Amino acid sequence: MAKALLKTGKAPCDDITDTEDQSCILQSILREIINNQNMQIQQMQGVLDSLEYPEFNDCVVEIKTIDSVS
Repeated sequence: MAKALLKTGKAPCDDITDTEDQSCILQSILREIINNQNMQIQQMQGVLDSLEYPEFNDCVVEIKTIDSVS
């Protein structure tokens, strides 16, 4: 969501260090979210690699429905 909002250009900011401009504050938050999530993804990939999980694994998830009572 952070990447999507950033790509819309709806938070224009000429100086990311401007702590008075709400758009710059928002951009700073968005970039922080993106950076943190990228780091978390890399950490998870490292753990999965160390456990020798396959890079791609087709996971079948069975969805059970509750029959409605008449």
